[in-house]
Amino acid sequence: MHVSHLFYAEHPTSRYCAALKGMTLGEDGVARVVERRITSVALHPSTSSLLAATGDSTGQLGLWNPVGCLHF
Repeated sequence: MHVSHLFYAEHPTSRYCAALKGMTLGEDGVARVVERRITSVALHPSTSSLLAATGDSTGQLGLWNPVGCLHF
């Protein structure tokens, strides 16, 4: 093996980055959870569902179950 192969091997995150670049967000994938811009998000995954809690700059909280909206 040539030494250059050691330095130019595929980085472990290359496939992950390529998958992220291939993702798109359309109008149908947007949900208004709080009135203003979201400033914090907490995700609670479980085996049966995913729950997202969001907060905006005015202190409003929103809960959202995004199952069915996420496509990878």
